[in-house]
Amino acid sequence: MNAGTRRSTGADYVRLEAIRPGRGSIHSLLAVALLLLVSTAASRAQTEGIAGTRIMTLEESILIALEDSRSVQDARFALEVAEKQVVEARGLAMPTVSASANFTRSLTPLESFLPAIIFDPTASPDDFIAVRFGADNSWFSSLTLDQTLFDYTVFIGLRVASTFRQLSREALRGTAQQTATATRKTFYAALLARESLRLTENSVARLRQTLAETSALREAGMASEYDVLRLEVELANFEPRLRQASDALEAARRNLALVMGYAVNEPFEPAGSLMEIDIETGEASTAASQSLLLVVGEPDAIALGFERILERSLSDRTDLRQTRINLELGRAQVQASRSNYYPTLDGFYSYSVTAQENGRPNFFGEDSRNRTSLQQAGLRLQIPLFSGFKSSARVQQNMLTVDRISTQLAQLREQTYSEVRTLLDALEETRQRTLAQARAVEQARTGFGIATARYREGVSSRLEVVDAENALRQAEFNYAQAVFDHLNTQADLDLAIGSVPLVDDIEP
Repeated sequence: MNAGTRRSTGADYVRLEAIRPGRGSIHSLLAVALLLLVSTAASRAQTEGIAGTRIMTLEESILIALEDSRSVQDARFALEVAEKQVVEARGLAMPTVSASANFTRSLTPLESFLPAIIFDPTASPDDFIAVRFGADNSWFSSLTLDQTLFDYTVFIGLRVASTFRQLSREALRGTAQQTATATRKTFYAALLARESLRLTENSVARLRQTLAETSALREAGMASEYDVLRLEVELANFEPRLRQASDALEAARRNLALVMGYAVNEPFEPAGSLMEIDIETGEASTAASQSLLLVVGEPDAIALGFERILERSLSDRTDLRQTRINLELGRAQVQASRSNYYPTLDGFYSYSVTAQENGRPNFFGEDSRNRTSLQQAGLRLQIPLFSGFKSSARVQQNMLTVDRISTQLAQLREQTYSEVRTLLDALEETRQRTLAQARAVEQARTGFGIATARYREGVSSRLEVVDAENALRQAEFNYAQAVFDHLNTQADLDLAIGSVPLVDDIEP
């Protein structure tokens, strides 16, 4: 079926009926004119949009989601935290320089009692003399430098921080892929909801026109009361569906705005139409609909085959990548816990100045007799001997964590195998179903033309035309549903492969 002629509106059916001679009335002509206006306005709204409404393509929606989605922003913040942790880990290997200074003013002199015999040999052993210690003013300053020469924990900590940064970067990629995939699927759902509303509007408009024409024929004695009653029942059944379809479309728009991080109160319209897409040729009748086929991670998935797709998935799938990085992080943590058994060696240097003076402080005057300085340098070696079995318990915990992550990785591999196989089969099934529904639309369109011709020639009832139209509408919706399922499956497969469009081009 030609993608350019697949899509039909109520105007197509009006043109078939407008040439029917001898069976019309002013009422029916007004209904025809009204239907033409409604159909033209609906078609124009889908291509140009309502005034003030932004027409948004699928690619634009994904780019907005990657920029404004709350989950993507949160993952970016987590990556920034990991970057700072790497800087912090590097700082542990750099020298530490510190300086300090303090001034003390003694308001009450410090005195102590010493035996008087120390100063006067003739004094009695029981006599004591009050001796004052310290000066009125004292000042102390120091400059120290510490440098780690060997600390296994520092080097392993840097490795752990770097691995965690790599994990955060991959987590951002995974969040972006999930957000882009959710945007794609929600965008397709909005298009399907709009297609359902369009078909329902056309059916309701056509039923109203048919009811008006049949009522006129009944008054002329050319139709029965039963024909009118059946059409009234059919219209009564369809009108509530119109409200349901309209509400479903608004809900789909809100869901899309929520996934994108787009303001819900800002009107927008997703561009494209599922009915304009031809899966068999990979083409569409408009550029907006063609873009739906271009935003694909792996368009040749079926041709590549299961083995090659599985190989790519095992290599690029984000949850597998994150689990492998987690495994590497766990092994690094095992080494970090073992570092508690290793000695540490630090080098240090210190320079200090002390000054004391009575009366008015003048530490920086010319007289330096009240000042003294001290310089020290050396090595500090610490050897852990016993820590109450804490180190061994921590090593065992981290080793068990590594075993657990290894089990999770093996399970993810098995799930990947099953998921890729299932999605490839589903992709082929939806493709075949889409082709079958395309033929069904052509057959239903042909059947509607035959029923219309028979009614025009007076050899069938108007209800036969209504039944043929309902069959055509259902066939069109089934085709739109099949295209929706195919695009949805393609989005899930892209995520399973780890090749989601527009994501890897975005800077973290």
